[in-house]
Amino acid sequence: MKSSDGGTVQEPWPADVTAHFGRNIYQGMNCLKAWKVIPVNALVGILDMIRNRVLNFVLEIESEAPEAGDAPLNSQPVAEEKVQQIFHTHIAGNVQNLATGSNHVRQHAINNEQNEIFNKLLQTLLETNGTEKSKEQIIGTVEEMRDSQGTDAFKVNYNKFMSVLSDHMQVYGPVVAPFLPALTAII
Repeated sequence: MKSSDGGTVQEPWPADVTAHFGRNIYQGMNCLKAWKVIPVNALVGILDMIRNRVLNFVLEIESEAPEAGDAPLNSQPVAEEKVQQIFHTHIAGNVQNLATGSNHVRQHAINNEQNEIFNKLLQTLLETNGTEKSKEQIIGTVEEMRDSQGTDAFKVNYNKFMSVLSDHMQVYGPVVAPFLPALTAII
């Protein structure tokens, strides 16, 4: 992320996404590098919103118990029932760890959309004409990717899948191409 003109920052596209979409931008040409432009004002606004919420929370605690900031360690100057917060966190994308500041945490993670992508891809591969050996090899790599979602091993399995796919591009390339944007988004 670098500042280009003082008013925006840039986040580069992943190389495989650029390669996939780059050939469709201009006829007869291929895009080699692309990036997202993020206005600095948007980042400042997000930080202001977070600061204001934390400040409001601290002021509410202070109004309840003015001595709370100077309380000794491992003491509870404010009853836990009065400082109870409920957070609904919606995360889009892969998250390895989620930390919260509470002992009473319930986490519930569902990623049916990604599982559906893998199920559709596997079904499509099963219906494709190809040798049994090649079909077994590429289906195996897809299953390894599906099983490693949300771990560091996913990227390794994705690269293995792309390598196997490149060996059988004539047969599987056209049927796998529609799934590539969704798979690269999981990385």
